[in-house]
Amino acid sequence: LIGAPLYDANGASRGAAYLFDPLSGAQLLKIVAPDGALEDRFGLSVALAGDLLLIGAPDATVGGQESQGAAYLFRFKPTPIPLPASVWLLLSGFGALALLRRLG
Repeated sequence: LIGAPLYDANGASRGAAYLFDPLSGAQLLKIVAPDGALEDRFGLSVALAGDLLLIGAPDATVGGQESQGAAYLFRFKPTPIPLPASVWLLLSGFGALALLRRLG
């Protein structure tokens, strides 16, 4: 899982993340924030644990407040879907650093 926070998807620095097959190196998918906006920098931090993907966007606007940051949790199945799951998350500078550990 590789983040590209400066990727310009329909606007400056919305960001993206790419999942690659570790054996073949083939790109499996490209992920963008479902609610991404300009300058969010989605993909600045990424974490992978099994089929869970955690992707940070440290400059995302939340509740009308700019640069509050957001973290997006997906399950790879092979199309990622947003996932409310039982996971342990460590976030520093919300969405700037991501650590993911699956519970149970």
